[in-house]
Amino acid sequence: MVNVFIINPAAGPVNRTEMIQKALECRSDIQSIVFTTEEPGQEYSLVRKILDIFDDEDVRVFICGGSGTLSNAIDAIDDEDFGHVEIGYYPCGATNDFVKNFGKDSASFENIDRVIDGTSHCVDFMKCKINGNKAGNEILFSAVGIPAKVAEFAGKFSFLSSFSSKLAYILGSLCSIPFSCPVNYELIVDGVDYSGSYSVIYIGNSVCLGGGYFPIRGDVDCRDGMANILLIKKIPIYNFFGYLSEFMHGTLLEKHPDSAVVLEGNNIFLRRTDNKNMLLNSDGELFNIDNYEVEIISNKLRFITPKNCSFETNVDDVINYEHFCKKLKKNKK
Repeated sequence: MVNVFIINPAAGPVNRTEMIQKALECRSDIQSIVFTTEEPGQEYSLVRKILDIFDDEDVRVFICGGSGTLSNAIDAIDDEDFGHVEIGYYPCGATNDFVKNFGKDSASFENIDRVIDGTSHCVDFMKCKINGNKAGNEILFSAVGIPAKVAEFAGKFSFLSSFSSKLAYILGSLCSIPFSCPVNYELIVDGVDYSGSYSVIYIGNSVCLGGGYFPIRGDVDCRDGMANILLIKKIPIYNFFGYLSEFMHGTLLEKHPDSAVVLEGNNIFLRRTDNKNMLLNSDGELFNIDNYEVEIISNKLRFITPKNCSFETNVDDVINYEHFCKKLKKNKK
């Protein structure tokens, strides 16, 4: 088994490169190859080269970075590679959204030795096409409407992240209010037509996005072969932040049953009916596109879970645990 570690030193508030390297030096039981990325997105080309070189060997690729680093690495895996590659994750970023699927056991990802000693379990991923062309693999979510506009404006305020990681998104939310009007979309889910006027179309393969947003409560599982889809119709401007809070806590369907719809699906097609391009937020990356297709590939990605770690499938328990951790951090301050 080939063990490869890809470290993104720019992920998160602290560079953990030295700590990871020291931890690996103490592991005489494994041989490892270590790469440190030097520019954004380089993990994609590194994973691609690793899989090309070791095309006839089993490979474990441990991603040491944030949600974007993990997503880019998974995006680099071709169909023929899934049978001989396992993806491990040592979270170093600001959000680390995918580990939220493990609830209270998400803390085990912070122990690099437990990550190395973990075993792989098959999970779903989203195989995507943009404008009819293969666009790669995503593991977290895709969204059009307000989540895409918030991310677009937040990117313009990214220079403020050194003061506060949330400030850019707060300003991004304020700037997106004028763009919250619903748009007419053609939306086909597993052959059923759900076309209509929506302010948000969210397609999720994970319980969380953006570090603390849990749009859908209930049975959300990245191993069930289905995407969880949230459709939000018109959002009143006077209650914009109320809806945003409910989107964060997964209570939109409960509080606004006439404005929100939750679906499950395996194949999704999406485009605007006015033939204009739409802004897509896919795992945090923004694309200006004509149409979008998603297929959920069930239980094909071999994801390494830390030793003695189990999935937490109850979203309410995950949310409660996250809120408990936030309170604990505030009390420590």
